[in-house]
Amino acid sequence: MLRHFGMIGHPPTTYIGFTGFVIPYAFAIAALITGKAGDDQWIRTTRRWTLVAWLFLSIGLVLGGRWAYDVLGWGGYWGWDPIENAMLMPWLTGTAFLHSVMIQEKRGMLKVWNVVLIILTYSLSVFGTFITRTGVVGSVHSFSKSAMGPAFLIFVSITFLGSLLLMFKRMDTLKTEHEMDSLLSRESAFLLQNLLFLGITFAVFWGTTFPMISELVTGTKITVGPPFFKQVTGPLFGILVLLMGIAPLLAWRKQAVTNLGRSILIPFIGSVMATIAAAAAHWTPHPYPLALAGLWLVSFVALTTVWEFWRGARARMNSQKENFFAALVHLMSRNRRRYGGYIIHLGVVMMTLGIVGDEFFKAETQGTIGAGQSLVVENYTLTFESLKSYMGDDQEIVEAKAKLYRDGEYIMTLAPRRDYYISQKQPVTVPAVYSTPGADVYVLLVGWEEIGLNASTFKIYVNPLINWVWAGGITFIIGTLIAAWTSLDDKRATSYALRPVAAAPVAANG
Repeated sequence: MLRHFGMIGHPPTTYIGFTGFVIPYAFAIAALITGKAGDDQWIRTTRRWTLVAWLFLSIGLVLGGRWAYDVLGWGGYWGWDPIENAMLMPWLTGTAFLHSVMIQEKRGMLKVWNVVLIILTYSLSVFGTFITRTGVVGSVHSFSKSAMGPAFLIFVSITFLGSLLLMFKRMDTLKTEHEMDSLLSRESAFLLQNLLFLGITFAVFWGTTFPMISELVTGTKITVGPPFFKQVTGPLFGILVLLMGIAPLLAWRKQAVTNLGRSILIPFIGSVMATIAAAAAHWTPHPYPLALAGLWLVSFVALTTVWEFWRGARARMNSQKENFFAALVHLMSRNRRRYGGYIIHLGVVMMTLGIVGDEFFKAETQGTIGAGQSLVVENYTLTFESLKSYMGDDQEIVEAKAKLYRDGEYIMTLAPRRDYYISQKQPVTVPAVYSTPGADVYVLLVGWEEIGLNASTFKIYVNPLINWVWAGGITFIIGTLIAAWTSLDDKRATSYALRPVAAAPVAANG
């Protein structure tokens, strides 16, 4: 099950992501100890380290999802398993921290909030290791268990509480320099984003640790399933994505309502038209209001983000007399942090589109058919041909041959199979997938009667827009690399950690 490109990269990138957050955390604690936490120099010094840690944790999440999709044979990529949640929680608080530090840099605000966020991110990284390696919560992911659980939990608790105690002790150095001027401002939008990130983190934390809590209180371990996580976090994620499109259009300190309305008017009209077109193209007797809302959300945020690129490039075209592509390249090269962030947003929008398609438009069927018989799902038809068995290196392989048709037109022959590894005495289901930008047809060989032309059982998933998740992940990574790329402004911000310390004057004797 681990013989997959995703599992080659998933463990080291996740490890780098977890351990990478030690660096901004250590600088924050050092700043608290020295009384310099109110200065944003520790944030500037660790910005790129934080981005790198966040980038690797993001890569680990994407690779883990791809591995689950290709290998585990259940047609999905995220099951809200405790081990998956252990990775997601520090990513959420780390994302909130990356957004929140911009307010401290620009306006000298949210200093306490930023220290709390980086303490939470580091503590959740260590807590994720505790969940993963101790087996205190049941998981479909098998890991060796360690007897270090109690000691590890004590360490996490002391670190977290000790960090908060130090922060409260230095609270006088974390006074804000400005107040929030208006609810309609970029500061307010970022603060709301942070509250949403923390709300999602708490919901995931509660659902993940609830089996432990219920066992301690009642003696019975009660497991929380995916429906809980989807119902609680889904609306919060939706609001987050909406703010992701609106926040860049808001000005610092205060934004006039009329100016905001003019900024979003064209993207809003375009998103409504795109949603109507999508509804007409995928109309059913029972339309999905939430699905249409999701499609509108994706199109609106995508258009607002693209509109920002267009406005910036157009302004440069007018001032520098450049063509569009030259203006766009120069615009991005001079402000990599801002436009790298916009590319990250586009990656998130693409992933959101894939999630909407998988969540609301997914179709599946299962059935037992003989040679020449077919299973139909949506506009796809799978016709079973034959079944054969042969030996691999250390596995006995049973492989089916089946032809796939779309609207009666032949597409390709699929070969789903079941591998039985003799040494480990473990079966592994290997799906056959027909993949397009619009949908994946994901076919599993579930069972069979006899080798040859006798009946076999297949399970078929049609996963609309699923590949936008992976394309969005790649776009996301590219945007992060651009945002982390050294610019002229960053070069002028010299790290105080590398500055020589002036020697103290020594009094002359006599």
